[in-house]
Amino acid sequence: MERLEMYTMKTINLPILNTRKNCFILVECPEEGYFHISWLLKDNSVVLFENIQDNYPSEALVIYDSIDDYFESIQNVDWLHDEEWVVVNNAKEYGFPFFKK
Repeated sequence: MERLEMYTMKTINLPILNTRKNCFILVECPEEGYFHISWLLKDNSVVLFENIQDNYPSEALVIYDSIDDYFESIQNVDWLHDEEWVVVNNAKEYGFPFFKK
């Protein structure tokens, strides 16, 4: 008999995601075609939308279980930490941007 694995889906309650008014981090680099926006939710999970025009697929919507998982995934992405491109930074208390150019 074949064993079927069950996958559970996480349900999250999303606030009204208004790009600039309540985002956690917003980084825009129009010259390079980069766009990154994230929202910190009440349960400490993070919703991320990113568009990188040279990638395929160019758009991604990711939900991280924790802020630590989110920061781990972006800590080595150079363009995200260029203060010239950081439009909204509500993550200063966490040390973002993690390094200065």
